Amino acid sequence: MRRTTLAAIAIAVGLALPAGAAEISGLTARLAAADPAARAEAAWSLGDIGHEARDAVPALVEASTDPAVEVRIAAVSAMERIAAFANLAVPALIAALNDSQPEVRYAAAGALGQFSLKAGDIVPALIAALRDSEPSVVAAAATGLSRMGAGAVRPLVAALGDGSASVRAAAAAAGALGAIRVRARPALPALIDAAIDRDPAVREAAVRAVGLVASAEETTRRHDSTTEFARSGEFPRAGWAARRMARVSSARREMAALALEPLLESLEDREEGVRYAAARAFAGIGIAANAAATEVAALVGDPSARVRRAAARALGRIAAPRQAVGPLTGLLADEETTVRWTAARALAAFGAEAQTALAEALTDDDAAIRAAAAVGLGEMGTESTLALLERARGDEDPGVRAAAESALVEAAAAAAR
Repeated sequence: MRRTTLAAIAIAVGLALPAGAAEISGLTARLAAADPAARAEAAWSLGDIGHEARDAVPALVEASTDPAVEVRIAAVSAMERIAAFANLAVPALIAALNDSQPEVRYAAAGALGQFSLKAGDIVPALIAALRDSEPSVVAAAATGLSRMGAGAVRPLVAALGDGSASVRAAAAAAGALGAIRVRARPALPALIDAAIDRDPAVREAAVRAVGLVASAEETTRRHDSTTEFARSGEFPRAGWAARRMARVSSARREMAALALEPLLESLEDREEGVRYAAARAFAGIGIAANAAATEVAALVGDPSARVRRAAARALGRIAAPRQAVGPLTGLLADEETTVRWTAARALAAFGAEAQTALAEALTDDDAAIRAAAAVGLGEMGTESTLALLERARGDEDPGVRAAAESALVEAAAAAAR
């Protein structure tokens, strides 16, 4: 097992210890030590130093083929953290994807994600790694591909047609196309096709990815920050930037419309995971998916608690009060605590329309329902909800009293905002 180094401790506590040339030279020399443990320790220590140890990369490249597996793992991981000399490191890391030990292949797949400027060399190698027999390596390869950005989209779309279900699932999963988000827009038609794949794992992965690609969150965040920057007048091309983000928002609405029908079909899938992924996808898309509110509301009767929970969250984001308050109020009586609380929080988004329902739930015979109602009222943060919560602090049930106390803190924070 690796011994903790002084540099590692410094990193853990947020300190910066400047590394001198003599220290780096000494550690580099130790990569040739007779003891494998000493060689591995030297590689880990060089990685702890980071970019300042870039002159050690040639030696680490050689160490990545060391006979001792612990040295190979340390060398590959060090090159990831140093993230320098791509022309040397990248070929060595690609070669490590074929190592006999899965731990080395895993480390190499993760490390390659740090060298996005070499995407042309890296993407084909990581696509091939999606066929690895070790699931952890496949997951790391998918994550690495996501860091390649738009340059990985076309190869990943091709992988969606692979004969192996595991490769198709990995290509679609949140670690790959889904993580690329809005830049993976060209992959949306292929992902929609994959949403009806014969393999349930592929369907679930594809539906998750559709939701992420069409999600409102990233584009809204970018739009808001760019618009604020534009209004400041400090950016010479602010008008151009604002117009560009408006086009991105329009494209997102188009993506949401394109995804609507396949996601609706996925809500009725026989596999729980697919229904769950579809409900979460609608929550991510937000109000642009309002046309699906009725179908999402039907999931409040799903046999799966996590599907009901996802449906409650989605209703809070896509539905109008008249579409959501009734179904969400019904979920306040759900047998699962997490479902009740998610429904209460979702109701809070509807303000006055939901306050009556939550206030009534605060007098329910079931203490669990009263506690959930307190959670929802706490998120509203109005004077009238504060009064209701003050009364709930005197509830006979300790769980309700604790929920009311916590909700009052939330309500005060919400009122301050």
